[in-house]
Formats: sequence, structure tokens, C-alpha cells
Amino acid sequence: MIFKSIYLLYRICFLGVLFLLSLLPFIVSGSMMDPTQLPKTFAFLYSGITIGSFFVIYIQWRKNDIPFRITTIDIVAGIILVYILANRYLLQDVVNFSFQFYELLGLALIYIIIRKTDTKYTPLLLLTLLVGSLLQAVYGNLQLYGIFPSWHADFKLTGSFFNPGPYAGYLASVFPAALGIWLFRNQLDFRNQRSDTEVNESDTVKKNLFIFVAFVSGVAMLLVLPATQSRAAILAVAVSTAFLLLCRYNGKEQLYRFLDTHFKKITVFVLTGVIVLGGLGAGYWVKKDSADGRLLIWKVSTQMISEQPITGLGFDRYRAGYMDAQAVWFQNNPGDPSAVLAADNHYAFNELLQFTAEQGVIGLILLLILGILIVRTTDKTNSVWLIISKAGILSIGVFAFFSYPAQILPIKLNLVLFVAIVALYGKQISLQFTLPQWLAPWLKGVLAALVLGASVWGVLHLNELRNASKTWKQGLDLYNSGNIEQSLLAYEEVYPVFNRDGDFLTNYGKALSMAGEHQRAIEVLNEAKKHVNNTIIQTALGDSYKALHRFEEAEEAYLLASYMLPERFYPKYLLAVFYEETGQAERAIPIARELFYKEPRIESTAVYEIKQEMERILLTYDDSFTEGHEDRDIEGAFNLENLPVEINRRVVISEKCDMIAYSSNRFHAFNPSLIQGAFGGGEITRSDFLEQIENDFYPYSISHDCRLLSLVSQNQQSGRFTIHLYDLEDEEMSLIPQPEGSDNGYPMFSSQGHKLAWLADGKLNIYNYRSRKSLEIVHHPEVLFQNVVWSSDGSRLYMQSNSSDIWSYHVVQNQFEHLWRSPAPFYTDRMIIPSATDEGSFYFLSDHESNVNQIYKYVGEGNAELIVESSYDKYLLRYPLDNDVIYYRENVNGHIVLRKKQDEMSSNIGPENGVVYGARPLQDGFIMTYAGLNEPATIFKWRNGSMHDLLSQPEQVSIRPPQKILNENGMVHLLYLPDSEMVSKWVLWLHGGPHEQMSVRYHVYINNLVNQGYGVIALNYPGSTGIGRAYEMRGRPVSELVEYQIEAIEKEATHILDSQPINAGNQLYVIGVSYGAMLAHLLAQRNEINIAKLVDFSGLYSAADHLADVPKLYIYGAHDYVMDDVNRRELIRRERQRAGNRRVVIEDEGHVIHRSRNIHQILQEILAFFDSEEI
Repeated sequence: MIFKSIYLLYRICFLGVLFLLSLLPFIVSGSMMDPTQLPKTFAFLYSGITIGSFFVIYIQWRKNDIPFRITTIDIVAGIILVYILANRYLLQDVVNFSFQFYELLGLALIYIIIRKTDTKYTPLLLLTLLVGSLLQAVYGNLQLYGIFPSWHADFKLTGSFFNPGPYAGYLASVFPAALGIWLFRNQLDFRNQRSDTEVNESDTVKKNLFIFVAFVSGVAMLLVLPATQSRAAILAVAVSTAFLLLCRYNGKEQLYRFLDTHFKKITVFVLTGVIVLGGLGAGYWVKKDSADGRLLIWKVSTQMISEQPITGLGFDRYRAGYMDAQAVWFQNNPGDPSAVLAADNHYAFNELLQFTAEQGVIGLILLLILGILIVRTTDKTNSVWLIISKAGILSIGVFAFFSYPAQILPIKLNLVLFVAIVALYGKQISLQFTLPQWLAPWLKGVLAALVLGASVWGVLHLNELRNASKTWKQGLDLYNSGNIEQSLLAYEEVYPVFNRDGDFLTNYGKALSMAGEHQRAIEVLNEAKKHVNNTIIQTALGDSYKALHRFEEAEEAYLLASYMLPERFYPKYLLAVFYEETGQAERAIPIARELFYKEPRIESTAVYEIKQEMERILLTYDDSFTEGHEDRDIEGAFNLENLPVEINRRVVISEKCDMIAYSSNRFHAFNPSLIQGAFGGGEITRSDFLEQIENDFYPYSISHDCRLLSLVSQNQQSGRFTIHLYDLEDEEMSLIPQPEGSDNGYPMFSSQGHKLAWLADGKLNIYNYRSRKSLEIVHHPEVLFQNVVWSSDGSRLYMQSNSSDIWSYHVVQNQFEHLWRSPAPFYTDRMIIPSATDEGSFYFLSDHESNVNQIYKYVGEGNAELIVESSYDKYLLRYPLDNDVIYYRENVNGHIVLRKKQDEMSSNIGPENGVVYGARPLQDGFIMTYAGLNEPATIFKWRNGSMHDLLSQPEQVSIRPPQKILNENGMVHLLYLPDSEMVSKWVLWLHGGPHEQMSVRYHVYINNLVNQGYGVIALNYPGSTGIGRAYEMRGRPVSELVEYQIEAIEKEATHILDSQPINAGNQLYVIGVSYGAMLAHLLAQRNEINIAKLVDFSGLYSAADHLADVPKLYIYGAHDYVMDDVNRRELIRRERQRAGNRRVVIEDEGHVIHRSRNIHQILQEILAFFDSEEI
């Protein structure tokens, strides 16, 4: 009975090893820092603790005699392990945190378990390995067909790894097992698993199954390996294949018999040399830059070894010294052409070099001895399993010469398996320890207690590491989303766990520097340098030293970063700016010249911005540079201080809470702010929060208890949205645990209860913010919703679908209802407002019966009645309406005014020109968001005919009111003329959309153009919402729509110009925004009107084919997600050769450019472009 229990324990250990061999590569998790590496490590370590515990119990439950059979391979491997431990903890000054070290200990345990395994189980171990590789190969092929996503944005094929390299290396490590079993299939023998010598049917089935799995997995691997484009893996497969063929067909003996003359020997030697050199040359030229980059790394690594040759840097500390060594290399070799290939590197791409750099010559000698022992290991039967294992080690060794398999856990596990199998066939030394009868029970009890205690401690420690890794990942995500303060809280929480991890300290120190905590940042970053060094650490150190006026140390950090990567723009850019800011302009000039004239290897918006900044420095400080450059001093045209703070249109007004929430670009991004006291008679205060952010944040609603504010943030790079809750009492923000959406979500609080509803990719979501749980919505209809609003009592939600219908969702019943079917598609989105007094009814805007939007009331049973024949496009005021009074907006000759309807009578409220964006009635007035001709968008309190600006916006450049030009179809255009009415040049302004209209948000540009003597024609064209025959435009094909719009623009522009005095010639400059930019290109290409220059402002490029031969200024945000990257690159390639073309890329903007300093830059660029002589 005891024997059976002991055997069961051993089987558990063996099954654990099989599990690791087959399934470990598949373990991934997006919740950890490295989604393809760390989850494998944790699974391996948890399994290792479990397997190790059972294995120790298995050993101690045996009889008092404890047998050991060891080989010279075991002895040398053990010495290497002991040396690594001693070198790490006794011979080195710094000990870093290392998951690799935990893996090393686990691999040592797995080696011991496999060594205790009888050779009869070797086939099962290899079969399990083949099954895992087969599944990985199938997974990779499915990635190629797009069925499964890869784990890297730049590669379609990665398997369960982070890029194709490790994936290819894993397959290359297993392929020799598949090929070896196929080649030696006739020599496979399973009879040694029984005492008899006869071959029975069971043996044949096992053998055939074994061969079939090997064949299928080998073919699957061969199909996917070329797609990885890994030269190292392909070479590893080729070399191991040659080795197996030589072994299978006695190639060594046949070669000796063939080479029986000197001529044959010389011929074979020359041919072999030609083939090898040709293959290496072909591999080099296939990816020359990659090969040159590795040669650079090898040269620097050799230099590292020469500096600490005996014991090296210590285990897993190669990256602690590499970037410093690379900086020294480029300081000593300033003309090295490989500098253009340098990067922040952590791998030697040659494991022998990396091992020597970390363990010194002592470690190298021990490793070479182990290799020699493996090569010399043989047995009398020349076992197939021994040959296959040697081929596997050879394949990994060849791959290791050009890559980093020692950093990839599944490849290391395969190597341990192969080495352990080779050791099984080596000459064994038998040792046996016999415990005294009286000592055995006591010692076994102590051992069991130690094992139990160690296992519990190990699991608890791993739990701590796993949870800390997740928190670290959350902190990094928060940092990347611009929420630096929250990210610091996450980093501080796990600092005690990862305070010796270089990567963590880099993230933490950089966040501290960005948050302005410079002294603490310097402490953390200097600690990080002990474990890993790179340009991120050095530039962050430079920034923090500079902020604290420690200029010598800042210069040293910037210089070191520039030496590390001498061909990169960013470190030298920071150095040049540092010299300028510290009054050392003469030292900034040579750096600025170098960067200004340097040709980048890859075009990027960041490089373009850096070149612009270097040009500014040169124009300011370098007199010789100014000669031959056009004078672009246009500062007198406007003053940056007078540029308005732009208010976003999404203003949240709550009279109950006495709060107004809005966002403005008063800082850099759109930051949320609060106004309190506007509804009473007391002091009005304004407060800001979330000032240290990178992304824009917009408020959407305030909870009924006045505690929470819902915010939407847009990722400028992806264009997708995340939803946040800000606690107004605790001043804390949390992220709603939902994936990003392609729409802005409309997160709205219910009027009762604790629910928040929003849309994500058109699907309804509801979240209980008190319990912090999402509500499950069943049977969601197969439609996409475009906006959402709560009913007045909070019992249901109203949504518009993508087919223009209106739906409701009953929260309690968890049921959708299709309320109203639209007779025709809407030209724009619905605006739905619940009734304040009549539950189950609501108001909405629709243009299904008119060429303009009208206000309807839903009265039940699928019916709606017309309430107001409105002529505005798409907005009602966002608060519940009642049956007696309706407030709405209307377009009156190009102005958007507030209207009130009561008792069938309509009247204007508030200003009669400009644009009212939103309003909320008070007992004696209104709170409204308003922009006038010369007033920027701001928040006003309207009372008794007077307006009070709650934000104290600066006045804009004042110009004459525009002339309103009404065409024959009732469409309003705006004509802006300077005070003198003497127009120097005409500018045609085409708005975006197309379902928009000329907006006052562009007045800051138009006003400054007019102030410089330009005449501006702001056209509304067919399709412009509310005033452009929207009804007739629905359903037209795009080509027909565009042609119709172009003809109308040509006609209207010509008519307006013909009506003006001829004092500006017949040339026209065009500024097109977004969709309007596409129309501008087409307009210039047709050449029906004489267009001299074109400004493309955030243009749309579905194709870059419609480009006229006129000078163009392209302006767009670096993160403009609306633009197609492929067509944008093609556009830049085609247009960069055209004399007179310019390009302005705003690094921190998306499709809509709205930050104050960027508006200032764009105004400069437009005026300089128009004033230049290039035509």
C-alpha cells in the first residue's frame, strides 16, 4: 500500500512535468506587465512548487536507503548552478530582482526530476513536447489567416510569444525531435517498457501514433517557420537536420570512404566553404541592418567582457552595463557607421557572449566543459533518444548564437529536458545514503515540515509578486492614459516588492519626473541605473536635475543619453534646448545645425517637430543661418496671451448641485473644471482638477447625489474612448472596468439609484457605481446605438439606433422595446430629451419630413407629433422638457439663437447673434455656453438682458461683423472684410463635416487673417447641416455628392468675388478643414477658379490622387486617427518633392486641434505660408 502511494506521488510529479512541456508556451495574460512572458513564469513557478513538494515527499517516503546516481554532466551542471549563486550573492556588489533567477531555480528542480526518471519514459516526454509544438504551429498558422490575433502590433505571426523571433526559436528547438523520430522510425523500440521481448499489437499502435504525431508536427512547423523570417531559427533547423542525417545514414564513415584522395578533400572543402559563406552572406543581406546591429552589439559586449573578465556583472545583469558600454564605444569610435542602428538594447543576441559578460571567464570555462561532456556522451546502443536530444541541444545552441533563447522560458525548459535525457545515458556513479533506523522517522518529519513551510511561503510570495505585477501594469496603463497621479499611487503600492527591479524603477522614476516630484524622481532613477540603464532614465534624470537647477548633473545626463544613441534626434534635442534655456546658446547652435540638416532613417512627426524647433534656435541665435532664410517674423499679427481659452461644447449644468462642469484648454490638454455658486447670489468660484494629464477629458453628467462626475477621455492615437468617474468629495478618479469604445459613450447617471449608462461600440452598458459591478444586459438587439438618455424617473433609457429608429430599455425588466420606426434615415444623429411630466414620452429632433430638423414628441404606440418647425440642425437643450415650455435652438441667418416656445408662441432669449451651444433656465435668467463674433466660447450668466462671463475670457482681435450673403436656395454664407475694405488677398474657407456648418470656433483664425488685410469667404455648401438642403442630400452616392458640392462651391465663390471691387487680383487662397480639405483639393484640381495656394487642415485622405499642382500647407495632429496612415505616407512621399509645399505636424493633437499654443503656431504657419513668394 505504501509502495503504491509512493508511486502515485512520483506519477503526479511526472504528469506535472508533462503539463509544463506541452502547455507552458500557451499561457498568456493581458493583465500583467509582459503578457506573454510573466504569465508563463508564474504558471511554471506555481507548478514547480507543487511538483517539488510532491517530489520531496516521494523521496522521504522511500526506505531508509536513499540512492543517488549521478553523472559528470550532473556534477558540472551543479557546479555551474552553485557558481551562479555565489557570484550573484557573494562576488557582486549589487543584487537585482530577477524573475529569471526564480526560473533558474525551478529549472534546476525540473532537471532533477527528469534525471530521476527511467529512460523508458523518455519517449513520453518527447511525445508531450511534440504535441505542444504541434498546437503552437497550428496556432501560428491560424494567426497568419487572421483567425487569431498576434501578440505584437507590428507582426501578424507571434504564436504565444511577444514577437516572431522567440516563437521561431521555440519551434526550432522542438523540430529535431520531430525529424529525428521520423528518420529513425524503423529503429524505435517500445519493448523495453516490459520484461518480455515480443512485439505485440499495443507496441505497434504506440509506435505508429508516435511517428504520426512527429510527422504532423514536423510538417506544421516547416509550414510556419518561413513566415517568421527568423534567420537564426532557419539556420538552427538546417544545422540540426544535417546532424540528424549524418547520424541516420552513417555520414561520417561514408564521408571518410568518399574522401580517399587529396583532390576530393580539397574540392569538398572548397565547395563546403562556398556554400557556408554563401548562406551566411545571403542571411546577412536579407536583413543587412539587423545583422549590422547585432555585430555592433557583439563588439560592445566584447568590450564589456574585457572590463570585468573574471566574474562578469552577475546573473541577469547584462543590461545593467550594456548601454553604458555602448556610450563609451561611441565616444571612442565617433565615426562608427553602425551608430544609426543603435538602440536601447538589453540582449547580446549571442548567449555565449551574454553568459560570459554576466558570469565571466570562470562561468565560460564551466559552460564549455559541460558542452564537451554532452558531445562526448555515448552509449553502447547509440540510442535514438540520445541522438535526438543532442540534435535538440545543437539546434538551441545555433539559435543562441544569434538570438536570446536564455530569456525565453519554454526554450530553456526544452534545453533542460534534452540535457537531462543526455545525462540519463552518461556513465553513472552510484551513491547511497543509509539513515540509521532511529534517525529516519525524526529526520523525515523535519523534512516534511520544512517542505510544507517552504511550499506555503513560496505560494504566498508568488501571490504577492503576481498581484504586484498586475498593479504595476495598472499603473503603467494609467500613466499612458495621462493619469499620472493615479499611476504614482499604484507604483508606490508595489515599490517595496520591485524596489530592485530596473524596469519598474524606470517606470516609477519617469512618472515622478513627469509629476514634478523631481527630488524623489532623481532618487528612484539613480537606483534604477544600478539595475538597468538607458536613454529613458538619463533623459528623465536630465529633466529633473534641470528643474532643480542642478545644471551640471542635468548636462551630464543629457550628454550620456546622446552618447548612448548618437544618431537619435531626441536626446540631442533635449541637450540643445537645455543649452538654450541655461543661457548657453553658443553650445546649442552646433547641435541644432546637426539635427536640422540630418536626414532621418524613418520619417516621423516627432522628427519633424524637432527640426522645426532646431530651426527656431538657429534663426534666433545663429546669424549665419539667417542669411538666405525668409524672414518669418509675424509676431505682430497677434498676441499669444490674447488667444482665448477654448471651452468644449459638452458643458454639464446642475442647478440642484449648484455646479457647472466643463473642460477647457486653459492648461495644455482639455482639463475638466468646476464652477460653483452660479445659481445663487453668492460668490462664484472656479476650480480645476486633473491638471497633470496628457489626454483630453470631457464631463458628461453629475450624479443626483452631487458626488460623482462622469468623464470621457479620448486616446489621441487610437481615437477610442475610456470612461472615468471622478469623486468630487474624495478628489479621486477611477476608470470604469470596460474596454475602450469607438464612440464617446454618452455616460449618463440615472436620476435615481446608483446607475451609470453609456455606449461602447454602439452597445448599451450599465454600471452600478456603488457596488462597482456591471449589470448584465440580456438579448441586446443586433443594432448599434448612437446616443443614450435616461427617462426622468430613471426607470428606462432611450436610444437612437444606426437605422435612425428609437428604442427604449426597461432596467427592471431587462428588456428592450422598439418604440418608433423612422420613415427615412436621419441625415444627423437624433437628439432625445425625456419629458419632465409625462413618463413614457420624450421629445426628439428629426428631419424625416423636412429639409431641416424639426421637434417631435413621442406620444406612444409608435406615433410622434410635430411640436416645433425648427430650422436648426441637431440639438435640443439637454434637460427634461415639460408640455408648456420648450427651449430649443434655431438657425437665424447663420446665427444659432436660443428660442422659447410657450402657448404656441415662440420668442428669442439671449443674444441674437453668435452661437448658443447650451443653456439651463434659472428663475430669473439662464446659464448658457455662448460664442459671439468677437467673443470666444465661454460660459455666461444671462439675466435681464445682460451677460456676465463666468470665466473672464480675454477679448479676441476685434473685426467688423461679417456680411451675410443669402443665395437663391436660402443658404447663408459669411463674408469677412478688413476695416479698410482694401483686401490684399482672398481666402476661401471650407468647413468640415460635411454635416456641419461654418462655426465660430474658427473665428480666432479668421479674425487674425482679416486683421492682416485678407478677405475671407466662409462658405456653407450643400450638405451643411440645417442650412444646406440636408434632406435632399440623403442617399446620394459619395461621388455624386462631392461633384454636387464642388459645383456649388465654384458657383458661390465666383459669384461673391465678382460682386467685390477688383483690388486683390483674381487669385484665391483656400483653407479646407477635414472634409472641406478634400473638397479643396478637388476644387484646385478642376482649376475652374484660380487657386494660388491651399491649406489642408486635418484633411481626409481616402486616396491621395486628387492633388493639384499648387503650393500646399498640410496641418494635422500626429495622433489624427481619422487619417489613413498608408495614404498619408504616400501623400508625404509624393508631395515632399514639390517646391513650396510645407508640412506642420502637431505632436500632441488628434483630428481636432484646439490647444492654445498649437493655435498660435498654426496661425504663424498659415500667415507665413500666405506671405511667402512661392506660387
